[in-house]
Amino acid sequence: MKIMKIWRKSRLSEHHANSFANGRTRAIYAIMFVMLATFSLTSCGRDEPQWADPEAHEKTEQLRAQYTPFIVGMWHYEKTIEKQRAFEQLSFNADGTLSGQRKWQSR
Repeated sequence: MKIMKIWRKSRLSEHHANSFANGRTRAIYAIMFVMLATFSLTSCGRDEPQWADPEAHEKTEQLRAQYTPFIVGMWHYEKTIEKQRAFEQLSFNADGTLSGQRKWQSR
């Protein structure tokens, strides 16, 4: 009794496998990767940010200088409902950084 092969590779898949084995496709992928890396590196041209609206940025910096002393410190929020409890703790630093944690508990 002979075993029949139901599934057979198509010629297209054999062609792609052979071209990848020959190195043509691998070379094309390598060239595309190098071009993509080059374009991404050349798009980063400046170290300093340029603000879309310099006047608005100045006003924002003035507000930060005015209200930062009131915000600096540890803040926490806790809310308890019948079957849930939420706790959030935030730490605002003088240098403008924020760190914190959130916890949720439920039954």
